[in-house]
Amino acid sequence: MKREKAERLFNLLGEIDDQIIAEAEVVENKSSQILPFKQKRNMTQAVTIAASIAFLVVSVWGFGQLGMRNDADSDWNAGNMAIESPESDSGVEGIIVGEAEEADETEEAEWSDSFSFFDRLVGDFSHPLTDEQIASVFPGLDSPVVGKANYWRDGALSGVSAHIYMVDDIWIRISIAQGELHPCCSFHSGGPVYLEIYGVEVIVEHGAARFMLYDVGYVMYINNFSDALSQMDEAIISQLILGGPADLSVLENPEIPEIWTESRTLEEARLDPDFGDFVPVDAPYPFQFQRGNRSVNQNWNGMSLSWEAPWDENYLTTVFQSWIANRTSNVPPFALDEIFLDKHYVHWTIAWVNEYDLSRIVSIYEPESWDFSLYPLVQWADSWRRFHEIPYGEAFHYNPVFFAEELTFEAVSSREWLRVFASQGAYADDPSDNFRDIEIPFEAYELEFSILFGDIIVAIRTRGFTAQQVWEMVQSIGWN
Repeated sequence: MKREKAERLFNLLGEIDDQIIAEAEVVENKSSQILPFKQKRNMTQAVTIAASIAFLVVSVWGFGQLGMRNDADSDWNAGNMAIESPESDSGVEGIIVGEAEEADETEEAEWSDSFSFFDRLVGDFSHPLTDEQIASVFPGLDSPVVGKANYWRDGALSGVSAHIYMVDDIWIRISIAQGELHPCCSFHSGGPVYLEIYGVEVIVEHGAARFMLYDVGYVMYINNFSDALSQMDEAIISQLILGGPADLSVLENPEIPEIWTESRTLEEARLDPDFGDFVPVDAPYPFQFQRGNRSVNQNWNGMSLSWEAPWDENYLTTVFQSWIANRTSNVPPFALDEIFLDKHYVHWTIAWVNEYDLSRIVSIYEPESWDFSLYPLVQWADSWRRFHEIPYGEAFHYNPVFFAEELTFEAVSSREWLRVFASQGAYADDPSDNFRDIEIPFEAYELEFSILFGDIIVAIRTRGFTAQQVWEMVQSIGWN
């Protein structure tokens, strides 16, 4: 039962794209206009909300179990993984400890961007591992494993991403692939520690242990990203080494799902048989349509559209000159044209709804889950940045999903953020330098929310765009 639950949770991780920005200032004097949609939903509201709540509970549990791991040597039954071997000078059977060396920054730069945070190896699609495949990929391992084989679109194997279950809901994350692997993220490290475990060199750094068995590379994440192996970590690595290299040939010839992508003009997007009715009017000047994309893959079937506009030069000049006049530092600032700023944008995405979307559905009658104005705006003491202080544990959504027939202009405007873009305007001479002398406080409205139309969801994200402008684009949708 535990394994079945774990497999379901692991499959859900691939669909979750966390929204982490929490800065906003809500526009006041909102008007309350009801969105004129007469929607015929394929699912009732009650059933959908019930499914959403159930999925959200599972998702929260899954992140707590799959995304983290705790040290629990005192609770771990080492007898389950006893390995006979002569004692070594490390105090652990089969382990020989080497000395730490300086980390190679050049090498780190070459691989640190190669993998995503949850250690899903690069690829275009994936399939969950079967029991038979697990036995071949993890020979000799006693603990339960759930994982996925990741592939390129031509069916070539990218690698394996998996979790090894220990006890007390402790999961150890591991990656396996042909050739040498490195940790997915670069954490501070005092330098690599070299161990020898049953004749195999194990390098511990960046919160992970990596090693090679013949031509197969392994990366195992340890001790909440520390650089020291626990007894449990050592036992797992020992079992992997003694079991021999993974037989990755059992993962060959996968079933290849439909995968394709095509560009779309705005006119072509309006003719799309699935999503054309949800394409809005063109964004107002100075926004210009930039690109459209219609794509299908294992986890996505949708269309994305985007418009862009430059910052207003007069505004930038005014803020820049004011910042120069009020600086207290003698550190020379950059020239205005040397300061990088992303453009304003409108991102409009239309897709078939998925389980993660359903988990974000909110009720228009429960504004505490989506209305920024209910939470105080906090200013950082040493920075221009600010954010809305939302209590820990509050079920607040940074990208809420509204039912189309419930959406109001008031709800849309409550999603409008006056965000500070603290762009770097000078180099700091000293770590104690005041950030307000280093960064320039450019401001722009941002807005993000989604609308559910039966089985289709429209996700909207904007910068430099007002709630009224977004509302007008929403009202222009031809769906009924």
